[in-house]
Amino acid sequence: MKKRFLTVFLALTLCLGLAVPAFAEEAAAPSGSYTVNLDEPNPDEMGVDGEFTVRYLTSGRSYDEPASRVDLTRTLPQGSEFAWTGLRSSHTTYFRFFTDLDNDGTYDERLVVKQSGKYVLAPYEEQYSSSLTQISGKPQSGDTFASMVEEMGGQLSKDAGAMTLSISSDSLCRFFGGSTLFEWGVMLNGGSSVVAKGTMLFADEPVPEFTDTPAWCEKEARWAAQRHITKGYGAKDKFAPGVDCSQAEILTFLWRAAGESKEGIKTPMANVKESDFFYDAAQWANDFGMVDPGTFDPHEPCTRAQAVWYIWMALGPHEAKQAAGFPDVAEDASYAAAVDWAYENSVIKSYGGTGDFAPDIVCSRGQIACMLYRAYN
Repeated sequence: MKKRFLTVFLALTLCLGLAVPAFAEEAAAPSGSYTVNLDEPNPDEMGVDGEFTVRYLTSGRSYDEPASRVDLTRTLPQGSEFAWTGLRSSHTTYFRFFTDLDNDGTYDERLVVKQSGKYVLAPYEEQYSSSLTQISGKPQSGDTFASMVEEMGGQLSKDAGAMTLSISSDSLCRFFGGSTLFEWGVMLNGGSSVVAKGTMLFADEPVPEFTDTPAWCEKEARWAAQRHITKGYGAKDKFAPGVDCSQAEILTFLWRAAGESKEGIKTPMANVKESDFFYDAAQWANDFGMVDPGTFDPHEPCTRAQAVWYIWMALGPHEAKQAAGFPDVAEDASYAAAVDWAYENSVIKSYGGTGDFAPDIVCSRGQIACMLYRAYN
């Protein structure tokens, strides 16, 4: 399967200098946690020998052939944390991130981009002409770095000129959509001497194996589970692809794909309570102008027109080069631009080969999974 990812200003900032409070007590650290003390590094304890197959992104936004390499690698299971202490302005750092979304044993380099003020996994690599692959630079502090670290689930702190960076296995896996191989290094003298380096494998929870997905949406449903976009329907091994998708469900899917932000203006919404599972997703959608807070009905089934509109808005509205030409989509329809974009980018096709878009047809969960897979890949 061809994998396409994009640029990363995020990692850049993140890597260049995050920090977080050191663990109050060694005993308080979760099982499997690991701390590197840069004031007294021990190169022999950076990890254990491990062999991995990786594919690097080239400057042309394509992948090199898979290559095997042996690293000093430490595996950090769910619930664990990795921390650097003693990170100083005299240090230069570098980061790379890799994930194996296909579970084929090959870890592909991942890229991140700043989009609408947020750092997210970049969905369309060809939109960016100057992305970075290896992120490197001087440690720094400030609001920009703090916000970036928080979006990836990390924390930072500064004390007497030294910084501490901490990030949990769970939050990093959520951000990158699966088990994440994290290559890092800290150097002195402009990068001429290595203080410490290593590779951490942050292990994710097993992806649920859905037992009810037919071939037409099996790959897409599994991708959604790998990205933590869906967690199943009732039982963990059920996806319910034929069940109608509600407004609350599609907004929750998109909110998770966008990083599960809980920031926002929190405008009162008539049919949404804080105890609802979709509360944060609905508030996020409201902040982006995707819903009307006075009339939004979370339990209403999601139609094809609404699904395309939501996806289009979530990814940042883009104009299509030409109209899709569906006879049942009026040029002045509120969702017309979204349909044009979705058709041009193969997110949708005509409904059942009829040549129509069928804007009022209700989408099933399986159909929504297919739309999301196409949109984000």
